[in-house]
Amino acid sequence: MKILITGAKWHYDLPGISALGFQEIGHQTEIFYDNPPDWLLKGSKILSRTPFRNLSNDLNNKYRKEVEVKFLYKIQEFKPDFIFVIGGAQFSYKMIKKIKDGHKIPIVNFVVDDPAFYSRTLFYDLSAYDRLFVIDRSWMAVLEFFNANHVYYLPHAGDSCNFKKLDLKKEIDIAFVGSLSLRMPNAPSGYLRAEILNALAEAGLKIKTYSPGIADAFKEFPSLKNIEYYDGYKNHNEVDKLYNEAKIVLSIHSPQLKTGVSPRVFDAALSGTFQLAQYEPELDELFPKGTIKFFKNTAELVDLANYYLKHDKEREEIAKKTMDWVLKNHQPKNRAKLILNICKI
Repeated sequence: MKILITGAKWHYDLPGISALGFQEIGHQTEIFYDNPPDWLLKGSKILSRTPFRNLSNDLNNKYRKEVEVKFLYKIQEFKPDFIFVIGGAQFSYKMIKKIKDGHKIPIVNFVVDDPAFYSRTLFYDLSAYDRLFVIDRSWMAVLEFFNANHVYYLPHAGDSCNFKKLDLKKEIDIAFVGSLSLRMPNAPSGYLRAEILNALAEAGLKIKTYSPGIADAFKEFPSLKNIEYYDGYKNHNEVDKLYNEAKIVLSIHSPQLKTGVSPRVFDAALSGTFQLAQYEPELDELFPKGTIKFFKNTAELVDLANYYLKHDKEREEIAKKTMDWVLKNHQPKNRAKLILNICKI
């Protein structure tokens, strides 16, 4: 079967990971990346802070129409049997209906951002899809209102192509990867992560992080200056190397997730490194007891980190169990099979 996948390629390449899953179970894939150009992102950000903020919407709508034209051309060229949209903020309700009515191709959406905050039209746009797959159960009820009996829970998967166990010496106590920007739209995540890392730094733990925006947080969280950091993103191979050099990987979810988990939980597991994950209810469903450890506050995190840094054998045994579980249950091919089974394709 021919599957067309579309979405944005940020530091976490969800379209590429999804394509890998479908390919691994025998399907042909093409990817249509819909990243907004830098000039649009910067221009919209600047205009949104001025009396001409309405021009920001005009710019985004113009780009959206251009993307839709290119996407329709891609459909005509590739002639897919199934379309898998990730995010979907670029496609309007009318566009999705046009594809369904004109091409008679099943088209579904993988909702990876809170639809209540990500886009002002997203609820309406999402109602046009045949089915919705959602990474957080707390978003499902309102989506069911518009897509009755067509909304399904689908967690992220690990990037099994880029994350794997390496034979490296573990010289870092704790590794963390994620934005620490205190500016919107990343500020809620930034403040949460900065406060947690600041507490670990105050406890004297050796930390290394790849965190865009961390320098902006030094004024409010001064102990972050004691962390070994890179103020920016790194590719997945370098993140995998960092994880393998650490005794503990710290996983902190975005506050927009109320019950779901970050994809970094699965990636850290594939690196074969023990991790401490911020608690979310779906961790209990995704990982059996004894495979992953979680924390519910900073005091608990500091205690757990100090304990597992002193107990190497126990830490490594848990890391091995977690890696084996993700390899068996949370790879892209596992998600691809589930999607196609639900869609009866």
